[in-house]
Amino acid sequence: MDLLFIFGKDKELSLIEFESYCNANKIEYTIKEQEQEIILVKISKSFNYNKYIKKSGGTIKIAKITNIKDIDLETNKYVISAYNTKNYEKFKQELKEHFKKNKTKAIIKKPKRGNYMMPSEYHKRKLTEFIAWKEYFAQTIAVSDVLQNEQLEKQRPKNDFIRMMSIRMAKILINLSQAKKEILDPFCGYGVLLEQAALNNLNALGMDKNPRAVESTKTNLKHIIKSKNLKTKYKIYPGDARKANDYFKKVECVVTEPYLGPYIKRKNIPVSEAKTLIKSLTLLYSRTLITLSKIVQKRIIFITPSFQTKEGEIEIDINQILKQAKLKPIKSIDYPARFIKRKIWILEKA
Repeated sequence: MDLLFIFGKDKELSLIEFESYCNANKIEYTIKEQEQEIILVKISKSFNYNKYIKKSGGTIKIAKITNIKDIDLETNKYVISAYNTKNYEKFKQELKEHFKKNKTKAIIKKPKRGNYMMPSEYHKRKLTEFIAWKEYFAQTIAVSDVLQNEQLEKQRPKNDFIRMMSIRMAKILINLSQAKKEILDPFCGYGVLLEQAALNNLNALGMDKNPRAVESTKTNLKHIIKSKNLKTKYKIYPGDARKANDYFKKVECVVTEPYLGPYIKRKNIPVSEAKTLIKSLTLLYSRTLITLSKIVQKRIIFITPSFQTKEGEIEIDINQILKQAKLKPIKSIDYPARFIKRKIWILEKA
């Protein structure tokens, strides 16, 4: 079947997430066309789009290519979302004629803002959505539930929104890991990554130097497991990531955003400050990755920062670290942020 995948921000990262998920689950696919945030994919019928939209952090909509004459509208209200197309009026008229011919009293509505509906609008208004992209016409079959993510955040017992990872990013990183059984986050913080691991039926392993963070992670995991009636097992320890092998002898995958240095609220920092941070973090990451390489069986998903100064960007030289840790990079993806730019590394044993 031919499907359109519409990505949110970070299009490159979203595409890599999609490909990683398909490869991990042995789903055959061919990308037929790609433009900006949309890809047209010929994909195996075994692909479960409802399952994927729940697990994906980068894909916001999935739509199935269809013929207007084959549409059987169950509701009497619909929207046509236009993405870079000259065929909007043509499709609009053909739809009207189709519904009139089939004696369906269908009313076309407009997106509240712009040319297309956002995911939150889709779930609030509960309208049938059609997608017009280039010369293609499709019917939306799955949409990311951002309202559910917001509800999950509000119901979480322990939060620190300044330092916590977003649910969207946690989902992406987990898909990049291709984990099937378990995930270790040795810098678990308040446990957002491990919370999403639990929702993906993956056992959650974690540690953090901060005892308060450890207790917060345990509280959050207990809450999500009980509220969602999950069977996930978890082990969370207070400890240093550089000594992870003292707590875990073998883990399937590691997924983590390590300590990135002190919280920075300005765009440019002095060169001397940036170099001091890089030196300190290089030592931390080197010892951590050397330890993790001894216990990981499959992939390590690891994030490194770069710091903006008036003299340019200063980042960690990870190649020497990977050589010492006997790890090889499968791929690296830039992840822009307001103050601290990040790079996501997909690593395996050399």
